[in-house]
Amino acid sequence: MGTRLCFFACVNSSEKEQLTFTWLLHKYIVIYLYMNKQIQLEAKLFKGFADTSRLLILEAVSNGPKSVTEITEEAKLSQPNTSAHLACLLECGLIRKEKKGREVFYEVSSKDVSDIIHQAQKILKKHSKEIYNCTQY
Repeated sequence: MGTRLCFFACVNSSEKEQLTFTWLLHKYIVIYLYMNKQIQLEAKLFKGFADTSRLLILEAVSNGPKSVTEITEEAKLSQPNTSAHLACLLECGLIRKEKKGREVFYEVSSKDVSDIIHQAQKILKKHSKEIYNCTQY
């Protein structure tokens, strides 16, 4: 800390202002880049929820573990389609699997995943007409 104070004591006031401005600019760039990466990750997360098949699967397993057969029947998807989306959801960390004997059971990886689905349902109760009529996406 003493070195920094000595350094600033050795420069004139316009150089201090320039150094302070440079430091602040660097700080804001780092914060902007972090926030931009965070927003990109959030958008990527919501892309996972944006696919109808994946959403059907997430809803099927949000109330507890289910086998692939149960998920396929509940989501009304083909078995290959279900398996492909399960692999995607598993890779992204939104679900987890557990092998019991010869069967594999899938469930949401955390309560937070179920909470997002339930929050979406709450939003739809209030804004379903607007969302249905939205032509922007």
